[in-house]
Amino acid sequence: MNKRCDNGFTIVELMLALSLLGFILIFAITVLAQLVTTYNKGLTLTQINQAIRQLDNDVARGFRFNSPAAFKWYAYDEDRNPKQYIPNNESDWDGAEAGSFCANGVTYIWNMRTNSFFHYDDNVSNPTSVRLARIEDVGSDEEGHSVVSSCEDYNDGKINRAEKKVTNLLGSQSMVLSASVYNINAVGLDRNYDLGGGGIESKTDTIGRIFRVNFLLSTAGKFAAVTVDDGVNRHITCESTARAQTYCSFGEFNSIIYMRGK
Repeated sequence: MNKRCDNGFTIVELMLALSLLGFILIFAITVLAQLVTTYNKGLTLTQINQAIRQLDNDVARGFRFNSPAAFKWYAYDEDRNPKQYIPNNESDWDGAEAGSFCANGVTYIWNMRTNSFFHYDDNVSNPTSVRLARIEDVGSDEEGHSVVSSCEDYNDGKINRAEKKVTNLLGSQSMVLSASVYNINAVGLDRNYDLGGGGIESKTDTIGRIFRVNFLLSTAGKFAAVTVDDGVNRHITCESTARAQTYCSFGEFNSIIYMRGK
């Protein structure tokens, strides 16, 4: 006589089990996505705050004891055929795609927003674009001791991290929304500067002792902050969409320095 085996699951029980499993998976994925967003937001905030602290340490404390003649600052336009020029006021930075400034052997380089003039050439086939980086131009004396060398120009846009002490201050999720470095007061000073395309020209620039350095750092892409100018005041805000509000962050560094060196 055959015996019937009733062990197992019915179709209803199987459907209930699959539904419960699906609910658990959806809940886990939602929580994981929120954790990733929170982590990325915290990482971006940390990078922006650390970059501003580093700028404050170098600009407000270190650069003020240098000579204006030893201070170099440049803006670059036309990403594919860069033209280097010296901005003399804030409006000269309009349209700039990258910039740099240097004093006491420390150089800051950056690309505006997501431009790619400055890049790391470690991987020639796939160079990595620089957002904001700090470079120490350190050389060595005859006895092999490290010494601060003069500021170098990076007019080809290539940064070799194997040859320089480079600190990458912003990752791919952050960017320089705007930046300006310019001289406030003016005296005559002879300097050589690059006209672009390899041409060098000697010119008397209006360089004084008082400089203004301004950086606005922000999250990148669709989470970027925006500047609103009503013709009287400028303020910074995030997009009004709920998605951007959960991730948007920004920080501003603004300093006026008086160079005391001779």
